[in-house]
Amino acid sequence: MIRHHPDINLLLEYSAGSIDSAVALSVSAHLHYCESCSEQVNRFNQLGGILLEELEHSSYQPENVNLRATPSMLRPLDQLFDSVMARVDGIENPATVSEAQASEIPIAVASKIRRDLPANLAKLIVKPRFLKWRRVAPAMQIAHLKTGQNRCEVSLIKIGAGGRVLEHNHKGNEYTVVLRGAFSDQDGIYSAGDFLHRKPGDVHTPNATADADCLCLAVVDAPLKFTGLLGWLINPFVQLQPG
Repeated sequence: MIRHHPDINLLLEYSAGSIDSAVALSVSAHLHYCESCSEQVNRFNQLGGILLEELEHSSYQPENVNLRATPSMLRPLDQLFDSVMARVDGIENPATVSEAQASEIPIAVASKIRRDLPANLAKLIVKPRFLKWRRVAPAMQIAHLKTGQNRCEVSLIKIGAGGRVLEHNHKGNEYTVVLRGAFSDQDGIYSAGDFLHRKPGDVHTPNATADADCLCLAVVDAPLKFTGLLGWLINPFVQLQPG
């Protein structure tokens, strides 16, 4: 059962196409697992389509509105808004899968690392045996993915069964989607499909459950900062690797 989701504003920005492509990848991965968020995004998509359609048929011109606009001048905009909301109210059963998401069905491939992953993510893992896994902590390995953007680092993170990741602080934003297995921290338990947004200043200590390894997708816009003496030794080697 999925318990952790992107907030409504992030879903709205995803629908509008106004978020960074790397962050959009993490939201898309969550939608692969989460029917309720997919329905919400579809609703936003339909609302956007209705708004564009209404604007095309409206005589309202934005340049006609100024600081001295009278109520009569603003009335066409009010009528447009009422018309849009009336049509939104009529959307009772939005489709659960949009065209963009229709391709994100579980895929069967020979490699275990790609099997059943969201299609957009699986496309980045062309040859799993060539993934360069790097151990950054006793229980944690990381493999960077090439995404063609230069703002965020996009990686697969693997935590061994029962493993504990060193406590660390976030210098920036981290968007994490659990792909397989589960882990917990001070704030809860996260299993397949769960979405976690850590913000600057957040501190936590992830622990994988004892029954299986945990595989996550992580998108970060700043390097992590590990705490304690061991963190002091590791931090100089933890650099952001966007791409």
